Amino acid sequence: MVERIVEWCARNRFLVFTATGYSVTVTSECPYDVDLYGYHRGVDLDSTWSTSGYEMIHFATTPGETYVVLLNGWGDLNGTYTATVNVSSP
Repeated sequence: MVERIVEWCARNRFLVFTATGYSVTVTSECPYDVDLYGYHRGVDLDSTWSTSGYEMIHFATTPGETYVVLLNGWGDLNGTYTATVNVSSP
């Protein structure tokens, strides 16, 4: 499992990772409204959006390939906030 805890001022942040397995689950934990999107070569593999900061996406991967996760802030999200993004592969 890879865990990132970051403080961000911008609404959009990208996490780039190289797959080590054949699927991945990405979760977010944030006190503000954030959404998750998973991409491979510009193709949207999975996404979720709600008014919660607790989101989860899951998609198939190929070991050695590079993937991008977008953490997208919404609502009254201004200034610095802390979010935890977890990427796990079985």
